[in-house]
Amino acid sequence: MTSARKRLAPALTVVSHPVDNHHMNRPRKARGNALNFKSIRLHPVAVDIENLTMEEVLKKLISERKNIPKPHGKGVSFGEYLTMRSVAGEIDDRWGSNPLGRAPQESLFEVNGAKPHTIDHVECPACQAFDEKLKANLRGMADQTFPEAAQVWQGLRRNSNTLRPRTHESVDEYITALSKFFKNIRMSSINPGMLKAYQEALKANAIAVAGKVHRPWNRIASHSHINHELNVLAQMLRACNEWEKIRPYYSPLKLNSWSPREILNEKEEEELFRKVAGYPEAELAYCVAAITNNTTASGIELRSLKRENVYIRPGEISEIYIPSEACKNKHRPRKIALNDIALWAVKKVRDRAFNLGSTQPEHYLFPFRVKRNKYDPTRPATRWFLRCSWNHLRDISDFHKLRPHDLRHLAITRMLEKGLDGELVNSINGHVSKRMREFYSHQRTRVRYEAAQAIEPDYNVRKLIAEGRRRIRLEQLREQRKPKQKSMA
Repeated sequence: MTSARKRLAPALTVVSHPVDNHHMNRPRKARGNALNFKSIRLHPVAVDIENLTMEEVLKKLISERKNIPKPHGKGVSFGEYLTMRSVAGEIDDRWGSNPLGRAPQESLFEVNGAKPHTIDHVECPACQAFDEKLKANLRGMADQTFPEAAQVWQGLRRNSNTLRPRTHESVDEYITALSKFFKNIRMSSINPGMLKAYQEALKANAIAVAGKVHRPWNRIASHSHINHELNVLAQMLRACNEWEKIRPYYSPLKLNSWSPREILNEKEEEELFRKVAGYPEAELAYCVAAITNNTTASGIELRSLKRENVYIRPGEISEIYIPSEACKNKHRPRKIALNDIALWAVKKVRDRAFNLGSTQPEHYLFPFRVKRNKYDPTRPATRWFLRCSWNHLRDISDFHKLRPHDLRHLAITRMLEKGLDGELVNSINGHVSKRMREFYSHQRTRVRYEAAQAIEPDYNVRKLIAEGRRRIRLEQLREQRKPKQKSMA
């Protein structure tokens, strides 16, 4: 017998031999986890069993006999007695003798408030308790309204170590947009028609309700944005087992083929920084634009910078470190060397942060604005911290469609135009694949024009077309002037 079954020996007696013609006259040792006896007797109880596991043996015995006398005194339930012996034996076999330093009887009781486990976790109360705890909220989502279900779903996702803060920010924005349409609708009531109606409403930013047209969103959304929002809804429906009835009827919107935004040329770039220089209302946007245009650091990366991530070294090369919590993938954390313009802008931003209360190394370079003239340096700024100042920069420079991210594109383009190696550019901007580099490295109009001129032939196509048209016209005139031949009668 195994050590577990040795501990059961005082209570168990073999009264019938296994099904083995060669060993009909003597008991056979149990092998593996199955007891190959036809019956086991616990005086005065006999239970017929065959090829049963230890758990099944215990259940049968427990059902037959509720109480037995405890060997050293007080009475104990039959189930507790058998479980104590089997658990103690299995613990010794698998993990060594009594690893918790407790008596075998104490293996039955709760550890730190958690329910005890069973051998091989068969109908394990501890595992079942954790399972119920994890699934209880998700099962209840089906009967909740969309905002209530979203709160439960996001609460569970925030416990994940694989999702980054930027992911939660984006999902929160998508849920806010979805709530304006699905606010009082229960998750179990959502149907494919509602998803289609949501697509049409967002494409026009208009909902007709009770004879009136409402515009609940700020602007018309792109197909990509609508698909992202409905993908979040689909994940929520899948979590509460309501997605399968919708999935066959749902089709995401078709995405338009991507085309790069037109970036500033050299003259426009200089004009932007020359026009805006000196305006206090646009000073923050001016510094951020200078940093992005000289480092490729994006908005989310700058917002997550702390004072300890800025390395100002007088007389040496200064750097900024983009931390992992600011990045959307594992390849984006990096150090970026600062040229003179970027160093000047970073110093200006650091001085501004100091005046706003950011004095410790763990404080953020762009602190969170609580209200007018009050900032919390222990929290990063929101993604809209630059909106007001950037709008002033647009108005002053007359570049009304310029976005902060466009300057990142401009910086990557300028590096590639200078002939820098692609891997070096990747190490600075944080991208790793050639496809990503090509996505951002659209050349300026002047460079594309020069490339087109290089393949232009020496002949003038327009001149050739004009000459061809004149030649054809002359041939037509000659044909008209030829005398017509008289027909023979």
